Amino acid sequence: MQCPKCGLDNIVGAMYCEDCGTLLKQRDSSRVSQPPPVRAPVREPQFQRSEVGRQAPPPPPLTPGRYAPPQSPVTPGRYAPPTVPVAPPFVNCPRCKKENDPSAVYCGGCGLSLRGTGGIPGSPKCYGKLMPLGGGNEYYLDRDKMLIGRRSEAENLYPEIDLGVLDDSTGISRRHAQIVWDGNLAIVEDLGSSNGTFLNDVRLTEGSQTPMKDGDSVRFGGYSFIYRKLTK
Repeated sequence: MQCPKCGLDNIVGAMYCEDCGTLLKQRDSSRVSQPPPVRAPVREPQFQRSEVGRQAPPPPPLTPGRYAPPQSPVTPGRYAPPTVPVAPPFVNCPRCKKENDPSAVYCGGCGLSLRGTGGIPGSPKCYGKLMPLGGGNEYYLDRDKMLIGRRSEAENLYPEIDLGVLDDSTGISRRHAQIVWDGNLAIVEDLGSSNGTFLNDVRLTEGSQTPMKDGDSVRFGGYSFIYRKLTK
């Protein structure tokens, strides 16, 4: 309690100032000081509190198949899976059966010209193939028009399917026949060959365009094939 005369701070409840003896103001007994309110302690979550000397319990074991770690979402355009290189298709030599690169002009084994071995296997444009009866080199059809015949270097003639490289005595004309693809069907046409073109053992007349169905047999001179369609 502060003295109103000399300003000395006296103890609470003193009646006279200890310095100047001035009568201090009497305490109002009707006013009883109230203790400050006691605030309840805030309890922290149990998982955030730890007691000294006690070890936190281990996490529950993971059950296989019931939990998967979270994965970060993949943002489009930020990740691309690695591409697996695809080996290029090979062209088999009709004479020695060696596998050659599709861009090769001559066989690396026997030197035979690879012109006239048909299209490239697996080409997106490949719509069919000719499978020889009795085995041998298959001829893939991947162009809108493919000439079947026998090459002639003097005439600079190299058919897409050269059957003369196999055996010259099989009656294959230089311009024997052709296969035309109209976008849905493979059409075979005889070009006036000497020994004829046969579809399912029926000889075609020169210039007649006959559609082939999957599984049909087609013969050029002495060579017989089965036509297989590779597109729907």
